[in-house]
Amino acid sequence: MTRLKSFCASLVLSLAALALTTAPAFAQTQGYTGGSNPNSFSCGGTTCMTPDFSWVPQDGSTALQIFGAQLARNLNGSKLFFQSVSQDVVLNTGGATTVTGNPNLLPANSIILFVNGTVTTTITGACTGWEFGDGTTATRFTSNNTTLTAGTSAIGLNQWNQITTASAQAGQPAAGNITITCAGGAPTAGKIRITTFYLTSTAPLP
Repeated sequence: MTRLKSFCASLVLSLAALALTTAPAFAQTQGYTGGSNPNSFSCGGTTCMTPDFSWVPQDGSTALQIFGAQLARNLNGSKLFFQSVSQDVVLNTGGATTVTGNPNLLPANSIILFVNGTVTTTITGACTGWEFGDGTTATRFTSNNTTLTAGTSAIGLNQWNQITTASAQAGQPAAGNITITCAGGAPTAGKIRITTFYLTSTAPLP
């Protein structure tokens, strides 16, 4: 765990250099498929990933935004990516929990760095606080936030402190959904924008 935290600290420094790379427009619609060059991908017929740092608009839909940057590569085609996925989630008014559903905000075979949220529509009703988990651990990512007004945010780091419970730590072997839990009961209104930052990798080419 200590080594992983040190790695993440080094990653922050690397991303500072990455920030100098121009990112694509947030809403551009492009899917990506593997190209003939194991160190590049094509987006809509044009190369959007080079052997060096570059941003990849993997999905430009309004419901889900996925962006990624290649951080490292090997001559055998294996790659390391820093990625983010974001979605606006309308809270379930029929119960105290809201499951984000498809698309998944917890990607498979990844290390979850942050799960951050911002209230975009004020939460009303019986709900007295909100938190992010995964259905098994209600506070896996964030603890109960009792501020319900639009503009309130939370930075999800709890997964780095869940030492005794393996399933609540940062590793995400299988794709999963985020569960938003409202303390006190069901809301009558509310919307939260969620962004997950994570690391993932690909296996070597055969």
